[in-house]
Amino acid sequence: METNNWLVSLSELFEEYNSNQIEELLESDVYKNFKELVCLPPEHTFILSKVCSCAPRSKGLKAFDIIGYCSKYFEANKIQSAYDELLLSGWIFSYCQDSGRKEERLTLRPEVETALRTNDPMRFPAYKANNQAEAIRILSTRAAALRRTFITKDEWMKICDEYITSENLSSVFEQYELSGEYVELRYVVCFIIGLNIYDNCEVQVDSVYSVFCNDQINKFFWSQKYLSESSPLKKYNLIEFQKIHGFDYSFSCSLACIKIFIPNYEAHFANENPQKMVKRIQHSSIPEKLLFYDKQVSIQASVLEKLLNIGKFQEYQNAMLKNSEKAGITILVSGEPGTGKTEFAKQLARKTNRDILVFEVSGARSKWYGETEKNIKNVFEEYHRICEHSKHKPILLFNEADSLFNTRQTVKTTVGQVENVIQTILLNELENFEGVLIATTNRADSFDKAFSRRFHFQIDMHPPEAQTRTMLLKDYFPTLTNNFCNKLAKNYFFTGADLLNIKKKISIYDLINQEYKMIDLIEAELNDNLTNKTKRNPQIGYSFLNQNP
Repeated sequence: METNNWLVSLSELFEEYNSNQIEELLESDVYKNFKELVCLPPEHTFILSKVCSCAPRSKGLKAFDIIGYCSKYFEANKIQSAYDELLLSGWIFSYCQDSGRKEERLTLRPEVETALRTNDPMRFPAYKANNQAEAIRILSTRAAALRRTFITKDEWMKICDEYITSENLSSVFEQYELSGEYVELRYVVCFIIGLNIYDNCEVQVDSVYSVFCNDQINKFFWSQKYLSESSPLKKYNLIEFQKIHGFDYSFSCSLACIKIFIPNYEAHFANENPQKMVKRIQHSSIPEKLLFYDKQVSIQASVLEKLLNIGKFQEYQNAMLKNSEKAGITILVSGEPGTGKTEFAKQLARKTNRDILVFEVSGARSKWYGETEKNIKNVFEEYHRICEHSKHKPILLFNEADSLFNTRQTVKTTVGQVENVIQTILLNELENFEGVLIATTNRADSFDKAFSRRFHFQIDMHPPEAQTRTMLLKDYFPTLTNNFCNKLAKNYFFTGADLLNIKKKISIYDLINQEYKMIDLIEAELNDNLTNKTKRNPQIGYSFLNQNP
């Protein structure tokens, strides 16, 4: 049995059977087929089904309620373990609606909801149950318990010592100076790691202070000692500090920290980038396409092709590192829609044998406070992780980057504060970038001036000139005569994207056996295209077309 909407089916199922009829619910055809689809242990399946039942009509289910409900039939400790493993494996997502995080709510991860709506089990995250996952589960859940004062600081220190011993990390903590006078920092690091994994978001500084500082005076001396530049936290880049406003900070683990203190983390947890904001395109899958540039762009394209050649790029990086400079290349490609910005990046990747990681900018924005900043940092961390496992560094492509690379604002509202934090994160990442990044935009004038010096190459894809327009016409429509192409190029302004749309329309006419005359159709479409653009933006217009190109 298959259903086109598991969320609705499970919602109806839980409405039909109350909490005293769980055995009957488990024996129903809908539930049995759901169990076959997800292939999870019994406790995990039941929790997931309950979360699914609330998905169509609510903003999530309270974690306290779901654990209590499921514990009426299953053992409470097994339900707690299953709940934590679903969180850690990326099946469900936990968030809080108040700053104190007292009301955790559960909802499905986007990819899980998509898998259920499409009946595609291949989209489900990999479920991992092993000893290390159990150790991390204990660490993360106890960190959450410490934040809520369900356990004491002394109990937390004992849990951390047990984790460090079980994972043979004592020497590692000593190597990073988390011993002696800084021994307390090992418990702070474990606390931040645990909450990062548990909540998948930053840890507010007040959460740290409430556990490790007794009063305001102690808080002052504690921050002077442990949060200074000489502290191991900053010295070894173990924790990332993000200033919110005033003296308020949030903390998150750096990728280096996770790799150091959670051995084989990547092998056990496959949801490091749960929102799938980065899509990888293999360079070998990019079809060859002839691009026509004006002289200045052609020169810059040629320089980049030579520089990003595998051997030359390595030489460049070695030279930069020798001078203690960052060895990345950042490129800003600007221009009007249809001028070939994205295709420029693709063909550059194809010619230099580099894969492209396309950053879906729209997926970075989140309604939850702090999540957008976290998503942006995750993209760069994911890029660096992929670089470590790739023979050649891929290209990170920010398409339509103007939605993120804005001008910093005068802070008057919380929204302004958040936007400024995003700009600061991007500026810092570009400053320290060590790969290949291309950002495309239709509105380079909207960028903050501070971004300008962070881009080593700035390429302006001007609208094609008359000579280039003629070559484009001959490339898209080889049967047209030279004289006709010259005439159209002189009388009309258009881009490659405009011609591609006309070519698609001709293909549709051919498919439905619609009669047309190619010359008349192309000229009519170009005339309509010019008229529509002029109507949409009479302020800019295209009056220059009456001049000699």
